Amino acid sequence: MPPRKGPNPPRQKDKASRKKSKTVERPASTLQQLKSLTAEKTDQHIKSGKTRGAYNGYITRAKSWLGAFFLEEGEAERKWKEGSGMGLSGDGEGDIDTVTLLEDEEFRDAFNGVPSKSTPQAISMFLTFKCFEENKGRSTAEGIHAAFIAEYDKMDGDTYRGKWHFDSARGDWFGNPARSAVVEDIVKSIKHKEGGVDGAERHHSAAMSKQYMDKLHDWSMRVCPLQTLDAVPQDLATRNVISHHLRFRAFASTGWTVWSRNQETAQLQYKHLRFNCDNRRGGSPGDPEFFTLSLEHRKNWQKNLDKKENNLRGKFSYRHRYHIYPQPNLPSADLYNHMLDWLDCYELLTGRPLQPDDYIFPSLHINGVIEPHRMITSDMAQKMITDSATAAGLPAAYLFTTHCFRRGGAQYRLMFAPIGERWTLARIRWWGGWADGEHCDTLIKYLLDELHSYEEDHADALCPIPRNASQSHAGAAVLAQPLCRDEARRMLEMHAVETKRVIQETTLGVLSAQLTCSSTQSTPSALPFPSSLPSASSLGLARDRRGNLNKQTPNPNVPLIPGHPRSPSPTPPADSSSTRLAPAIVHIIPRVPDGEKGWRQVVKDWENADPTRGLDVPLRDWPMAWYSRSSSTNSSQGALRNNRKMIALEFIDTYNRHEANFMAAYPTHKDGITVLLAAIRTAHQKIGKAQSRKRRSPA
Repeated sequence: MPPRKGPNPPRQKDKASRKKSKTVERPASTLQQLKSLTAEKTDQHIKSGKTRGAYNGYITRAKSWLGAFFLEEGEAERKWKEGSGMGLSGDGEGDIDTVTLLEDEEFRDAFNGVPSKSTPQAISMFLTFKCFEENKGRSTAEGIHAAFIAEYDKMDGDTYRGKWHFDSARGDWFGNPARSAVVEDIVKSIKHKEGGVDGAERHHSAAMSKQYMDKLHDWSMRVCPLQTLDAVPQDLATRNVISHHLRFRAFASTGWTVWSRNQETAQLQYKHLRFNCDNRRGGSPGDPEFFTLSLEHRKNWQKNLDKKENNLRGKFSYRHRYHIYPQPNLPSADLYNHMLDWLDCYELLTGRPLQPDDYIFPSLHINGVIEPHRMITSDMAQKMITDSATAAGLPAAYLFTTHCFRRGGAQYRLMFAPIGERWTLARIRWWGGWADGEHCDTLIKYLLDELHSYEEDHADALCPIPRNASQSHAGAAVLAQPLCRDEARRMLEMHAVETKRVIQETTLGVLSAQLTCSSTQSTPSALPFPSSLPSASSLGLARDRRGNLNKQTPNPNVPLIPGHPRSPSPTPPADSSSTRLAPAIVHIIPRVPDGEKGWRQVVKDWENADPTRGLDVPLRDWPMAWYSRSSSTNSSQGALRNNRKMIALEFIDTYNRHEANFMAAYPTHKDGITVLLAAIRTAHQKIGKAQSRKRRSPA
């Protein structure tokens, strides 16, 4: 075979020139279209969609506030002039300023169109109202300020960018009114109120230290020692305890390991995980086990891309991906095992493999229902963390907020990890998603606040053992000093007191047990129930050499979840094979799209199964036991199934599957199935097919 010829440079050049001339001769769009497209795409991509939505909300609320202000003030003035305002108090009101503002047309339209001289004053008054009248915080002030800056920066090119100033030559105001002195002063005042000035107390999230993570893990393992499941638990309370604890362990270890904020952790979906084998566990022979986590919703990733660093070996194209390996030396933060344990339990409880769009941390309902397509909300995540920290005995549990795991993991890797396991600042920046040009204040907030407070704080001056914190890194020199004579004497004294206390408690315990034993021989009493889940060994689960739980013969006498004390029964128990309940599996009715596509999906779900959405059996073929109101587990599904049934049968039976007639009879189908269902019920009531519910007569 002859060798492959190389490309012909002149021919390629001629082809490129012809392509270029063709583009010039036949433009794809007109100049006006390109101008409109430029403005549209700039506005669309200069900020993220979530940021644009937040900014638009601030601007809309500001306009509504100003309009309501003029409406209320105008009504009060009208009543006063008519003589009906005799009971209205005017104490503390500036009559001259109020009249001036009410009569100022520029102030009335301060937020409409181009800015005027009254716009800075209106912005500052809105900030005052939100942060001093409604007592909103610093983040609200910063959000409003940023929203107005972005609003006027994009208005009329460069006309309203930069410092707000009066141009005497042109006789008008120019620049950004949100950058005026009066607005910046009120923003600074709000920050001072919140303690944001240098030297004042900061109110950022407390760091979840390694010690606190260990306490959380120990508490969770005491309450729920199970890590893997072989079958769906029979009891609903058992299922809820296991699912909540396994989800919390995976959630906490995720934030602590990859330094994600709680909202970023909640947004993770199954498609953001990549495993190197079909059953997730294990890699290629000889390689350590790991999986890849893609944190695509990391805050400020778009800003990092704007630093023009994405051309350096694809730096940012892989910067949000993390290889997660087992960490047996950090059991409380072993994300590899906690995540796999939760995913195995997740699939077992839902009864199907996880789909790419399923959220890893879904909403869990008290009736055992799991909604894979609805992530845990910020409030639910905060409540989960606060309740767990309180139950584990952590101090000031309310301080562990959105950045607690991120700060704790970062501080551990910088200064609290064992020698040889601490990371460099370059790796800290990469792992935490901070840009190379990140402000030092940001890193100090996450990494060095605790260290600075420890080394410079003198609150521990009365400690009988001097720590000399400022003379070494985090007081590490004290740990390397030899034991002095005074410390040895104190340690022996404390040991003697503790030994004496243990001997006394042991003696009293033996005597109490003997007295209890002698009394129970004559009078039977109820057996005490444990206050937590039993250990893994009592459930017939034993660990193999790798630490995995192997199923053995379970002990039927050990309950999984503590129940109420029961008095001795005079009759022998019945055969366990006839009285044992079947696993209570919750059957989920999947959600349908919003808008006019919703009713079509309802009809499909009524007649066809869709295992990818959790619907293994069509709704029309469901047995009554799955949605009967007599079943405490599935009673909530009954009403929902009846609603879907009414819509489906109305289309199938009443209108004989004629879409045009059905949509003409119910034009509200475009507004979703809730509005459509109400219209169908109204139509049934008019023809006597259904009866309206009678209202309860007042007492």
